[in-house]
Amino acid sequence: SCRVFEEHAASEALRRAAAFCAATRRPDPEAKGALLFSIASDRHTLGLSLGELVVIEAGWNAHWFGEGPPVEDLDALVASKRPHLLIVSASSASTRQAVEAYQSALESVAGRERIRLIIAGDGPWSSSAGSERVDSFTQLRQLLEAERRASVLSRLAQGNPCQP
Repeated sequence: SCRVFEEHAASEALRRAAAFCAATRRPDPEAKGALLFSIASDRHTLGLSLGELVVIEAGWNAHWFGEGPPVEDLDALVASKRPHLLIVSASSASTRQAVEAYQSALESVAGRERIRLIIAGDGPWSSSAGSERVDSFTQLRQLLEAERRASVLSRLAQGNPCQP
């Protein structure tokens, strides 16, 4: 059996390895960007770190933020990074009240800025038209690839296939 400190050390080693891998991969600077963070005060970001690798492998620019900002800073964060996609996680350690309040604020920002919102993790997210839930890295990869295909088709329809 594994003690808590041993599990934390192993998780941190895996998180650091994932961060190293992410830092060594550079997709096209013109590629769409995804901003990745957890809800505020949720420090369980290992799954999100692995999701960052999925984002990069799918040809997107991953903008890692880690533990999410307070609700009142979401607008400023989105304005500074200008992402095409928000990927936000919550763990089961987060309370339903905290997740619902953060999800409501995220959906407001994403709707106003016309940014797709992806929610992940095993936190108590609510089903909503303002966000899409992914339950696996495979599902995240499929969503990212579908988004890229739709973007290419849109550019072709507009007669501009070389625009990112």
